[in-house]
Amino acid sequence: MLGCSIGTAHGIFGIVYRGLQIAGVIGLENGTYHIHDDMYVVWDMVMFEQWFLIEGILLAIGGWCFLKGARSRKIWLAVCIFGTLVGVVTAMLGVRFA
Repeated sequence: MLGCSIGTAHGIFGIVYRGLQIAGVIGLENGTYHIHDDMYVVWDMVMFEQWFLIEGILLAIGGWCFLKGARSRKIWLAVCIFGTLVGVVTAMLGVRFA
């Protein structure tokens, strides 16, 4: 559950955050976004952040398939969604755990 929540939250937040940086809503550490100087932002959003999201979804599906009972699957889904929401909210608040 923890891997699912962390991966999914990281992917969702990263895609949205990098998208806002490219759009100019949020500034970069070195100022505003310039395509030639800050191409790493595009690479991060297009190549890396999506894999975190896919990882989280695959871990959720793996846990879902491992459980047999309908009640267990509902609890699994609820806990994964709750963990993802907690991860996204703490990222929005700027909380860092590492």
